[in-house]
Amino acid sequence: MPQLDEDFSSRPDLHLLQQQVKANELQVKRARANYLPTVALVGTYSHYDNLKLKGALKNLDGTPINVNHTFSGGRPYALLSVNVPIFHWGAELKKVKKAKLDLNDSQLQLEQYERGMRIEVRQAVLNLTDGQRMVETATIGQQQADENLRVMRQKFDNQLCTMTDLLDAQSQWQQARSNLIEAKTQLKIYETEYLRVTGRLNI
Repeated sequence: MPQLDEDFSSRPDLHLLQQQVKANELQVKRARANYLPTVALVGTYSHYDNLKLKGALKNLDGTPINVNHTFSGGRPYALLSVNVPIFHWGAELKKVKKAKLDLNDSQLQLEQYERGMRIEVRQAVLNLTDGQRMVETATIGQQQADENLRVMRQKFDNQLCTMTDLLDAQSQWQQARSNLIEAKTQLKIYETEYLRVTGRLNI
């Protein structure tokens, strides 16, 4: 017999609705991002080292000058880009409103479904508790019918009761046995339903 509680967090249909809410939350964020201004900043750094310059130049008076120089260093570059969606501002705003409405709908659906699940689980717990009591009562009835049949057989063997009395005891025993089988079957049905509504049924 499973431990009785009202936790239904393992139900796959509940997980599906929760994922739908999360997906709609992402849609709202995406729609907002599409109509907000975007700013991009790109930075680079160019480095050079051991650049050698060799050559000969002439002075103004015509005398030659030998040039032999090595360059090292670097230079940073930055690029800033700003994108403001002016022409489609209204259309993007409508998409945000629609995404918010879809999110609200999915949240309401989840809340309603959770309320229905709670009622289902509570009813399943009550049924399972009643089913356990039915089995206990039927078991006591079976034990009493067993004892009654045993006593009647002894009486019949000693000619202290009639065949009719023995057949009545046999009939009562058969009825008690049928009641116990029916109670156990119903309990198994209640147990399966409880496992289903709490998301613990392994098929």
